[in-house]
Amino acid sequence: MSKRSLKSCLKILPVFLALFSFGLQGDRKNNNTHFIQVLNHHSRPVVGKEWTVHFVANGNGELVIENFNPDEVEFVGLECESVVVVGGRGMITSRKVKGLRQEGSRTTVDWHYGMGRAILRPLKPGGHKVELAFGGSKDRAFNQATEVVSTESTDTSKYPAIAVDSTNVYIAWEDDTNYGGSGTDKDIFFKRKPIGGSWPVTTEVVSSESTGGSYNPTIAVDSTNVYITWYDWTNYGGSGTDQDVFFKSKPIHSPTITATATPTVSPTRTWSPTSTASPTLSTTPTFTKTATGSFTLTTTPTITSTATITETGTEPATPTTTPTITPTPRPPDKEQLFISRNIFNPNAGETVEIRWSALGPGRASLVIYNTAGELVRRLMEKHISNNGVSETVAWDGRNEKGDLVASGVYIIYLHGKRSFLGKVAVVK
Repeated sequence: MSKRSLKSCLKILPVFLALFSFGLQGDRKNNNTHFIQVLNHHSRPVVGKEWTVHFVANGNGELVIENFNPDEVEFVGLECESVVVVGGRGMITSRKVKGLRQEGSRTTVDWHYGMGRAILRPLKPGGHKVELAFGGSKDRAFNQATEVVSTESTDTSKYPAIAVDSTNVYIAWEDDTNYGGSGTDKDIFFKRKPIGGSWPVTTEVVSSESTGGSYNPTIAVDSTNVYITWYDWTNYGGSGTDQDVFFKSKPIHSPTITATATPTVSPTRTWSPTSTASPTLSTTPTFTKTATGSFTLTTTPTITSTATITETGTEPATPTTTPTITPTPRPPDKEQLFISRNIFNPNAGETVEIRWSALGPGRASLVIYNTAGELVRRLMEKHISNNGVSETVAWDGRNEKGDLVASGVYIIYLHGKRSFLGKVAVVK
């Protein structure tokens, strides 16, 4: 073996020793050889997508996963995780666990792997929970599953408007996606679904005649029709290049909205003509009756003053100074967690950069745990505004007391509206 290979193996050896010792140690607090800890207790999965529950189970024995909502949550599988060396670098890998035994809402398996993850799939929106039992130890995971309406959108979707009746749910929203040739400008999208049913896999473009931006839809329904209105920059039918209000409607069960968009032009100002003087006559006109019985004007009146017509109203104010426009950072459009490396040596001055994004409003936290589920370092905890936030945080391998942590695998946990997990190995 070359010196370089030997050096790489010696560098990774503490990681494996840490994992090995974790498999041998018990729960020191409870003096129990079986201990299980869920790492992400609260999640916000999407209906129809995977809900992953990460956990650490200490010891050897039977692992039981109890699904409390079998009609709304589907059990997909179970995976174990481990650290392998690839090109002299430690990497965390996962593989499926075989030998699962399922009976109703319960799944059991013989477990001796340490770290793992249970994979489930919510079928309906709402709250769900599962319980993991290992020996005498138990822990639970919860979710709040959400339906995604704009499944065909590949760009930003925002400003939704919703209406319901006794049988259906209707949603219209503003979208940047070039869907079905709608263009790269903002358009108004629409979907309908039965109450308790699923959203269709096709989207209807309402603002199909618009070539400018279409914004902020509102929606209403009655017993027969759906009505959508929005404001638009399109010069449609000679409406001009200013913003106008557009409108469409269709029968509830019509496959498409076919009515033509009709702009409503709003004047920028209204003038009220007012007379400030009335005309006066200096002579009175006289008429003479002819033989045929008709009348002729014999004296023509003279107008000595005329009516004066003035306009009343207010001109738009002319700014005396040029306004200063300060651009604001673009808010994040999704939550995410990115770790710059999966192994580092804090003794050599190395750090790991953690880039995260969280949506608001609400609170978000970024925490480091060890594989026993114990808190190591709280890197961030803050209130997130409506616009959300994106930041980068560096971890130097130190705990809350400022001491360097031992070699081993550590869990990076981001908790916001959704939860994200990452892992990094510390070597010395």
